[in-house]
Amino acid sequence: MIIKYYTGTNNLNGQLPTEVGELTSVKVMSLYDNQIHGILPENIHKMNNLQLLYLHSNKIRGDVGFMCSLEIQNFRADCFGLEANVQCVCCNVCCVDDENGANQCYTQ
Repeated sequence: MIIKYYTGTNNLNGQLPTEVGELTSVKVMSLYDNQIHGILPENIHKMNNLQLLYLHSNKIRGDVGFMCSLEIQNFRADCFGLEANVQCVCCNVCCVDDENGANQCYTQ
């Protein structure tokens, strides 16, 4: 059983597979600072034990509002600003790359 899944800053590239939603025991998923792109698979909402989800500093795009039903305690994504990659009404921390390429995060 996997409880924590840390892959931050590992040069992961590509889309998240739909099978990620089958990791229902995971409480902590940290995917920040990679080259993950595309839309978050909707079946990730099956991960009903998630307490922390870090998606920021990737190329993920789209609306992740379907994740709000999980009530994740610490949810970070690139959702800051008018031209944000991610639309997230339940993220408690939103991030954006600054003019130097550094990822800056702000509490909602």
